[in-house]
Amino acid sequence: MKVYQPTRARRLPCVGSLPRISVQNAGGYWAMSAVVAIAVVALTTVRIGELLGPIRILKPVFVSTLAGVVAHLIQTRPVAWARLWKSLPFRLVVMYAIVVALSFPFSIWKGRTLSTMMVLPWALGLVIVVGLTRPTIRDVDNVFRWTAWFTAITAAVLLVNGDVVAGSRLTSKGSYDPNDLAALFCFAMPIAIGTMFRGRWYSRISSCLSAAVLCVALMETGSRGGLIGLVGGMLVFLLAFQPRTVLLVGVVLSIALPAAWPLVPATMRDRAASLFSLEDDYNSTSNSGRIYLWKRGIVFALQRPLLGIGAGTFEAKIGDDFRVQGSRGSWHTAHNTFVQVAAELGLLGFGLLVWLLALYGKYAAKFWSWKSRVHRPEYLASLVGYVVCIIFLSHGYSYILFGIFGFTVLLSSLSRALLEVQDRSLDQFRYKTSSRGAAINGAR
Repeated sequence: MKVYQPTRARRLPCVGSLPRISVQNAGGYWAMSAVVAIAVVALTTVRIGELLGPIRILKPVFVSTLAGVVAHLIQTRPVAWARLWKSLPFRLVVMYAIVVALSFPFSIWKGRTLSTMMVLPWALGLVIVVGLTRPTIRDVDNVFRWTAWFTAITAAVLLVNGDVVAGSRLTSKGSYDPNDLAALFCFAMPIAIGTMFRGRWYSRISSCLSAAVLCVALMETGSRGGLIGLVGGMLVFLLAFQPRTVLLVGVVLSIALPAAWPLVPATMRDRAASLFSLEDDYNSTSNSGRIYLWKRGIVFALQRPLLGIGAGTFEAKIGDDFRVQGSRGSWHTAHNTFVQVAAELGLLGFGLLVWLLALYGKYAAKFWSWKSRVHRPEYLASLVGYVVCIIFLSHGYSYILFGIFGFTVLLSSLSRALLEVQDRSLDQFRYKTSSRGAAINGAR
């Protein structure tokens, strides 16, 4: 008598079915959570509210964040709040905020630290609103996609307004200088390119236009760090595809990029050329340059390794350092987020920062490879582009960084939801095959 034995595994739910299953698995989440997250990210991280003229008087960052949290308190069920609190990235963000607050008693300039701490309620609200987004592929994709679109809209308005600094470098009249804008554009551009290949035709066209605007705007900022971040992020994006695709695109880019380089603004070309002669650059020779500031920042971190010199006080510390050494120099920030956090918050804050960014990378890597069930290479590429940029920027308390923290929590929830879906599908498959086998064996 033959005994029925399944010889090969049946196909588990395809990628297209995962969003629907995830919705069933996302009990307790608010159906409009993605819309609220998009609005808060646009107003808080992208700072699109600064382009709205008189509306800025209404404090759109504060109002939108507070309204988003209150709406979730009303609409989101306790089970979803419990999942948020159990999320490791969210707990690390809360610990990071606590470390910022704990640096106040030990700060060398308590007034400056207190003003820096004022960011925390709204930054944590941003993380909460993004983290409570319903963990489905569709909702997560929409949050990322609209973040890129709103960033492109901001870039387009800035290009039209023609706001420049230092001659011809694109800037904003609000919170972000050219280098900050470049970091934001580096985060958004891989998302715009990735979403060009998915969705309806109008969505693809919008993403294509967004990518073009972001590229132009990034070149107009004249940011060398932004250029390096763009190269790093797009390299990670490209390597996520099949080898033959990588080879084909590599050949095309090797021809297209040299041909397009003369079209790049002269400011960016000149600043990019200076990357090959750093020994003569002020960053290498001046005591106001980045190399000197990084070295002194490491010294400050080692002098007070527990809780640092106090959030937001690097400028004051470097000024006092000049006085002690009897030298002259400008008061500057650390121009490196990792050095800044290590010096101002100590090694504990530095460890939390690195841990959070590593977790984003871990979750994003699950969607990076072309072999993944859900292929989203832009998640990891955006992180790489942004991290490269903040090597040259002080973003320890920036809304952009806290936006990244929020996306870390969101990707954690998505990864957990899809894993639960796959486990449930596997259990159902095993049950069906065993029941079928028992039925056939019984009939025989």
